Amino acid sequence: MAAVIKFSSGPMEQAQSINESVEAAMNASNAADAAMNDAMAAADAAMNIKASVSSADLARVCRAAVAHMMGKSPSIMKVVSNRGGIVRIQYKRPDDGTIWKDDCRLEGQRVMWRSVDAFGASGAGRWRNDPNDEVITYSIDGSTIRIGQKYSDGTYDAADYTVAG
Repeated sequence: MAAVIKFSSGPMEQAQSINESVEAAMNASNAADAAMNDAMAAADAAMNIKASVSSADLARVCRAAVAHMMGKSPSIMKVVSNRGGIVRIQYKRPDDGTIWKDDCRLEGQRVMWRSVDAFGASGAGRWRNDPNDEVITYSIDGSTIRIGQKYSDGTYDAADYTVAG
């Protein structure tokens, strides 16, 4: 009778396995987010909520809005997807190199947003549409995008941004 000898995997093999599992989970999360975005866009279309801006202007507004809210330059805001009326913005925070992602969509003149993977691979957060959330608005005048932010305490600030298409 032959003896069967089992070898346990070493640290390198275990690390590789963990990395593969994390990558698979992140891919599944991104696919689920895309499916949710498509479903939300279909629901919006069914309710006749239509964006009055082009896809390119939607991306410009979202870059400006996320930059405004986060106190960063629109130049570091990168559009990583723009489908179904939802734009995903990603940026690398200059002070610590952390990668941040946000989704953005428009409802009339209001910018709706949510964080994505703010806590590791946590997926998409909630849309900021609670009555206590700040209200982000936009207007477009040629190459200038004005972003306004009204807080629940009634204070307001606004800024103009020139964001290339």
